[in-house]
Amino acid sequence: MGSQLSQQDVICKNRELICKSLDPFICNNREPICKNLDPNRVQKCHLQKSVSQFANSTDPLYPEAESGRGAKKILTQMTAVKILTSGQSMSEGKRRRIMGIQERKEREKEQRKSVIMDCATKIFLAKGFVNSSMEEIAECSELSKATLYVYFKNKEEIILNVMSGVICKLTELLETSMSGVESAHDKISMIVEAYIGFYSEFNAQYELLSSQETTAGMDFVSLEGYQDYVSQYNKFWETLCAPIKVALEEGILRKDYSAVEIAITLWSSIKGLMQNLDKVVKTQNCPDYQKMVKQKTLVLSEFQMQLYALEYKNMLRHLSEAVIKSFKPNQQKRG
Repeated sequence: MGSQLSQQDVICKNRELICKSLDPFICNNREPICKNLDPNRVQKCHLQKSVSQFANSTDPLYPEAESGRGAKKILTQMTAVKILTSGQSMSEGKRRRIMGIQERKEREKEQRKSVIMDCATKIFLAKGFVNSSMEEIAECSELSKATLYVYFKNKEEIILNVMSGVICKLTELLETSMSGVESAHDKISMIVEAYIGFYSEFNAQYELLSSQETTAGMDFVSLEGYQDYVSQYNKFWETLCAPIKVALEEGILRKDYSAVEIAITLWSSIKGLMQNLDKVVKTQNCPDYQKMVKQKTLVLSEFQMQLYALEYKNMLRHLSEAVIKSFKPNQQKRG
């Protein structure tokens, strides 16, 4: 039979779990408390005083105190501290409840961040990345500006998270479109279909992607989420290049070009034509334009009539095929 754990062993065993479950904003003395947890030294009244100060706090750095939920959210944590300081062994049920509280709070945090990013997307679309402010995002999210800074360091970090989501969505559409066909050639042909679907079904994200160049000069490199953004961006290009690499190996495309060269040429061509399509769609959806058409007061030149009558989606498909064909072996070798 194994030896029983001593009271001090129980304290040491549970200390790490309890420290992790304590919120950083419970009291200013969190670190000393976590480091010096001892049944003979930690006084319950000291912790209760800190809790009381937190619950009645109006400091904007403690956003949870604004809604008066401060004390309620840490009752379970106080129970855990009582168990620890009394030297009692924590039951599996209590351990699960403490971990469940932590997991729920993480879910709430992610939900709040999602709301902030949705509101930020609306602001960015209306005013652009440069002209948007943290105040406007906070107001749209129905949060204080101080609370906003709890979740994001600055506006650039919000932009980075939003754009990571946009690129992730586009990558998912590419993967889904390519998964429906077998051959490398057909997978390459599905690139344009994925982009058409992205424009049609996720137009807000398309607008953000098209406006990304306006963020030039903003400091993203120093932000915590920058590496995640770079990883997502790399995954997009890897997805784009994957069937092209297979086509090169199978001899479908000329090997004097790399997969990256072909992918960039194809993507840039599709993207450029899509921008023209977007301009036409925006003009035709403009209320003033529609009013003039209805009143038959709109005078268009022959070129404009032909321009607005173009089937841009078919043009995108033709362009994609033409670009792919230009890289096939029967074409003239590069100089």
